[in-house]
Amino acid sequence: MNGNLNGILPIFKETGFTSHDVVAKLRGILKTKKIGHSGTLDPNATGALPICIGKATKISDYMMLQPKEYIAEITFGIETATEDIWGEVLNYSDKIPTRDEIISSIDKINNQEIQQIPPMYSAKKIKGKKLYEYARKGEIISREPIRVTVYQAELLRKYENKALIRIRCSKGTYIRTLLKDLARSMDTCGTMSFLLRTLSSGISIDNCLTLEQIEHNIESIEDIMLPMEKALSHLPKIEVDDEKYNLILNGAKISTSLDPMEQNLIYCRNEFIGIGEVLKSNHSNIIKVKKLLH
Repeated sequence: MNGNLNGILPIFKETGFTSHDVVAKLRGILKTKKIGHSGTLDPNATGALPICIGKATKISDYMMLQPKEYIAEITFGIETATEDIWGEVLNYSDKIPTRDEIISSIDKINNQEIQQIPPMYSAKKIKGKKLYEYARKGEIISREPIRVTVYQAELLRKYENKALIRIRCSKGTYIRTLLKDLARSMDTCGTMSFLLRTLSSGISIDNCLTLEQIEHNIESIEDIMLPMEKALSHLPKIEVDDEKYNLILNGAKISTSLDPMEQNLIYCRNEFIGIGEVLKSNHSNIIKVKKLLH
């Protein structure tokens, strides 16, 4: 396998695999160690899991700034310790909300910044340990609320004691918690019973392949991989003059008439050089490369 692979591998993660499992299997398939993912998916969840290969591992933090989109199912009438259908049931309720009640509750979080208490069964670290490590020992740890944004949410379908909801949100959003809190806002309880991530880092599941499909198409892996810019399309683009090519590759600061801005894609000679920023200077503003990817 080519050890110089650099780009984004659009993986469709199937149920039963952790995000770490996917990375480990790809290391074996591609025979390379420089691999990482851009945002975890729970083992029982499926969907888009962009994998960074080679130099693309440097941009995963920038990739995760983009919104994510999910289709999630909530089952009303039960609440579990893990906030999903696979956990121990803690609470029951006979109330099944109507379609109108669900739509009304969704409208209240639509295009809103909300607060969430991270679930105990999550990988968030407190005092050096992941929360699920405490939970598995029966310990409940105090957690500070986090702020996340729901850009768009809509009810797709209501059937029996379940509802299917599309959610577009910021990174770090716990969909399990969002659904649990949504049910509580309707004076009932509910838990996540299905989760499909349809968009991550600008990459849709329409472009994703399973691990098995990757293995079967290993000879054309370079054609399957997406360029790094594909996952960074949310960042503005800056063109640097051709004669400054060597300067910018060597980390020099380049003067510019552009206004100060953070996080932009830097191109020179029609090549994607890296990620940089425009900084304010006394005489003329400067372009500084933060992540050199050439």
